[in-house]
Amino acid sequence: MLISRIIHHGVKRFLSSSSSEVLLTYPEANPGIALLGLNRPPVNAVSLSLGAALRESLGEIKENKSLQGVILYSTSPKIFCAGADLKERLFIKEEDVPGM
Repeated sequence: MLISRIIHHGVKRFLSSSSSEVLLTYPEANPGIALLGLNRPPVNAVSLSLGAALRESLGEIKENKSLQGVILYSTSPKIFCAGADLKERLFIKEEDVPGM
């Protein structure tokens, strides 16, 4: 798979307050590209911590003027993203969710 070949030849950073829920990779073999991986198995449900890590990594990407593109991918086979983490949402207030 192309993305796995690109990832193996890059500099990888893990961005999350609690774990490695977001993988931000700058492939050395493909300068100008950033790979942004969702890594919250099994279905990459978007929790508050995953959302925060995505905002942090997108801020870093925005500041990097040498980038020409970003590839957003999932580390879970056959799954991209289930959407909001509904189990977590049961216990948080709407005003605590950024962007709401």
